[in-house]
Amino acid sequence: MPSNKARYLSNELKDGSSCHDDRSCEMKKEVLMTMKADQVNQLIKTDSLLLKYGNKVLKENYSNVNMRGKYTKDKLRLVARVVLAAKKDSDIISPSDLLQPKNFNVLMKAIKPVAGMRFDDTNSSLDHPSNATKVAQHLKEVAKVKEADAIISNSSDKAKILSDVQEFEKLFSSMWRTEVGYLASSTISERNFL
Repeated sequence: MPSNKARYLSNELKDGSSCHDDRSCEMKKEVLMTMKADQVNQLIKTDSLLLKYGNKVLKENYSNVNMRGKYTKDKLRLVARVVLAAKKDSDIISPSDLLQPKNFNVLMKAIKPVAGMRFDDTNSSLDHPSNATKVAQHLKEVAKVKEADAIISNSSDKAKILSDVQEFEKLFSSMWRTEVGYLASSTISERNFL
């Protein structure tokens, strides 16, 4: 069941009303209104952390008028696909949940289908290894947005959020390569060699 804020954001997008704090007018016009209407789009429209991340990406690419909307949309959709994959087998409901250290194994499992992981008798491979490497970078960026948001908001759970983000980053940097990164790198190298 979506929260009141999520319903508000979703309704605001439908009726074309003003922009919200979490979403710039450019984000609404260049990204959200041009996305395919599906589960991925719905998650992005209703998740505050993803909206803040999308605004950050859009601002970082502001001078590239022709590509900034597509670039932002691609990043958001890839992260949202991982969140949706995690939702299938766990109690994860948001990207913020996925960035908690206790959910690291759920995250690794969710990245694999998005990267097209296949197993056969002798080994495993990825159909879309670049998705794995891209989503790794995007998730680190989303974690930084979560961290910055906690610092700015100065909420009562600020220390817990900052601690979780730091632990997540440590886990990610120490375990990513073993879990998925090595397979993605080797698959890309093999394809470049052929």
